[in-house]
Amino acid sequence: MDFCEETKIDAAVFAILTPYPGTRIYEQYTREERIISRNWDLYDMNHVVFRPKRMTIEQLQEGHDWANQRFYSYPSMLKRFWPLRRSHQVFLPSNWGMRRAWNFLAKSTLRG
Repeated sequence: MDFCEETKIDAAVFAILTPYPGTRIYEQYTREERIISRNWDLYDMNHVVFRPKRMTIEQLQEGHDWANQRFYSYPSMLKRFWPLRRSHQVFLPSNWGMRRAWNFLAKSTLRG
């Protein structure tokens, strides 16, 4: 996150690896019995649907959520926006829109 703010990245999408059916990673995770959900509503790159090897499911989900909340927080947006070196017509609407989308997702019933 420090790198994102220091380099003033305009926007980012932090996605969780999602092993979609028909992909090699899905087949591998199925063989390894690492798929933990076949609820297709959760296959959206925002929910953990497999068992990671080097962290818990909760650690991966919490890290993903933290990155999105932090990146689209007002303090982070100000750090990345100032000093004005970019088009505010692009930066502000895209960051505001992603912040609103993330807040909606975080409050959705799928998160609870």
